[in-house]
Amino acid sequence: MKNKFWLWTALFQTVLVLVFAVVFSLKEAGYFVFALASIVQFALLQQNKMRYFTGFTVIYALISVLFMVSGRNWENYLSGLLWFFWIAVFTFLIYNMLQTEQYKKLYFGSFILWLIAFGAVYAGMEFINILLLKIETMPGKLDIAPYFTGKMRIGIIMGIALGLGYDILQFICRFMACGEGEKDD
Repeated sequence: MKNKFWLWTALFQTVLVLVFAVVFSLKEAGYFVFALASIVQFALLQQNKMRYFTGFTVIYALISVLFMVSGRNWENYLSGLLWFFWIAVFTFLIYNMLQTEQYKKLYFGSFILWLIAFGAVYAGMEFINILLLKIETMPGKLDIAPYFTGKMRIGIIMGIALGLGYDILQFICRFMACGEGEKDD
């Protein structure tokens, strides 16, 4: 199992993303597109394929933005590309943090990294879309907190699904003593 840990992680993360979408009634297409991007990026990083990570991110982002963007202006395209940029950055950071000794010793808890990262991506992109790109309007004073917490909720749910997918598989692999006597791929 250890030599295919990346594959099992990707499959389990995908299942959890879909289950959480049903449980929390998430119907936004962006949730699935961004989750898939992060799952594949993380799997590529686990295989030490940085060149493929970069290539996948660029190609997937360009294709997705072409199909996802509704208003055909440069601000909407830039916003779409920024989503993928921030997801790639945070996925890369999470992967590298999980390689440190303090996170390797944890059985659970690294999902907190995912939760914080994707909550921040969703909140940050809303601020960028409203304040910098001006493709969305600022909600009124009474609506601003529910608006941003609603957007962050989507990112947090996605982060929990991705993080738990990794943590649960890591726990199972440790429990089963995966890789003892095997060469890591």
